[in-house]
Amino acid sequence: MNMVKSLLLGSAAGIFAVAGAQAADLPVKAKPVEYVKVCSAYGAGFYYIPGTDICLRVGGYIISTFEVNNLGAGAGDSASGQIGGDHIRNRNDDWTTFRVRFDTIFDARTNTEYGTLRSYASVGWQWTTNLDGFQQQQVPASTGNYAWYYDRAFIQFAGLTFGYVGSFFDFDPSLVLEQQYSKSFKFAPAIAYTAQFGNGISASVSMEDSTTRRTNIATFASLGAAAFGFFGPSSNITIAPNLLVVPIAIQDSGFGSTIYSGQYMPDFIANLRVDQAWGDAQISGAVHQLKTAINAATATFNNGTATPGTGLPWAPVKYGYAALAGVNFKLPALGAGDSFQVEGAWARGAVDYTGLSSNPYTNASSVGYRKGLIGPVLDLFDSFVDSTGQHLAKAWSVNAELRHFWTPTIRSSVTYGHNVFTTPVQSHVASTVLVGGFDTGFEPSGKIDQVIANLIWSPVPKLDLGVEALWFRIKTDCGGEAAATCAIDPIRGRSTDSIGGVFRARRDF
Repeated sequence: MNMVKSLLLGSAAGIFAVAGAQAADLPVKAKPVEYVKVCSAYGAGFYYIPGTDICLRVGGYIISTFEVNNLGAGAGDSASGQIGGDHIRNRNDDWTTFRVRFDTIFDARTNTEYGTLRSYASVGWQWTTNLDGFQQQQVPASTGNYAWYYDRAFIQFAGLTFGYVGSFFDFDPSLVLEQQYSKSFKFAPAIAYTAQFGNGISASVSMEDSTTRRTNIATFASLGAAAFGFFGPSSNITIAPNLLVVPIAIQDSGFGSTIYSGQYMPDFIANLRVDQAWGDAQISGAVHQLKTAINAATATFNNGTATPGTGLPWAPVKYGYAALAGVNFKLPALGAGDSFQVEGAWARGAVDYTGLSSNPYTNASSVGYRKGLIGPVLDLFDSFVDSTGQHLAKAWSVNAELRHFWTPTIRSSVTYGHNVFTTPVQSHVASTVLVGGFDTGFEPSGKIDQVIANLIWSPVPKLDLGVEALWFRIKTDCGGEAAATCAIDPIRGRSTDSIGGVFRARRDF
């Protein structure tokens, strides 16, 4: 009996030993795969980054544009269908242009005890027609064909915003495809705080890079340069052998035709905004420092010879300012998605805030349209320095836009913009500089009008195919010049119209 028990126990031990050995050879069960999960807290398209509580959306857009005689994208930019820096329309300019833009958007958000922590970046690549043909350069499109760029890159946390953003001065986005001279639209590095008061009411204060809002601080040395070419006169235009008073600082500082100093104070901006079911409205204000680079005696240039002399004094620091008011009405009674917006801006010593640059990436120093040598040219400046000190220029603008949906997939927008630039009275004095027999001391004031209308078809969601017609008029006054002289002046007391067009395809994703 004992022998039988021993055999049974031995057999059982052997069976368990073999089973244990086989079990040791079996593969270990894999850990569960961590799949990407949808994050519904911030709308469609957001997913959790695996292993984190960060919700991320990756998207972007592609734009393909064809333009004909387009003056809407910025003054003096020949690479976007513009006329060149001399503002003379001729065979050296692109009448038709192509532009292709690809943009990638990253939007990362996390819920915290202080509210949503957000990081946002919109970066891209752009190709634009250029007179030099294909240029493999990562430089602005004015000197090459393609360039890298970024629209926005910022962090938002507990009401604070840090980074490169649309200016807190500006109102709602435009409803048309092209920029306008009458609507402020600028990107700028900023540090800002926004307070939410409830019921759609908010207020923001912002400190923004002032260099993005500069035109010029001008003297006789810079005025008229766009029209006549002080540093490279056009054919059949000569500079008479008269005295030209120029600060030495201008010659040595590298500022060229402007005597703005480096940035000492950023621009300070505040706005009050309301967003309701009926639409939205906003008022804004800005303060802009005007500090010159003049820090030395001046020189007198006589037929190209520099001699010590007296002239422009030290110009003390002054401050420009700007204000804006805008309202946007939703018009459901007219049609689903219809809206009408109007805004007005006024500035003294900070004229870019009225939209005169017409481009969120550049600062315009002049705008004009000459046919041959005849046509209006406006030299834009924030202030003018003469023997009596620094004097601030003024500008104001009004812009109105209407959007109507003919069908759920077909819509149109039409806009009218008007901008007035007024030079300081002190600049309307005779100078000692004669170009082609005309006194360059009389700087003209001017007006700009634009009408833009489009038709856009969206055959499928997030695809727009649109055509747009553009009309532009620039007009200058005599700028204090005598009527008889103004009558034959090539740029003062002139008015020119132009008509252009745009086709654009846009796909968002």
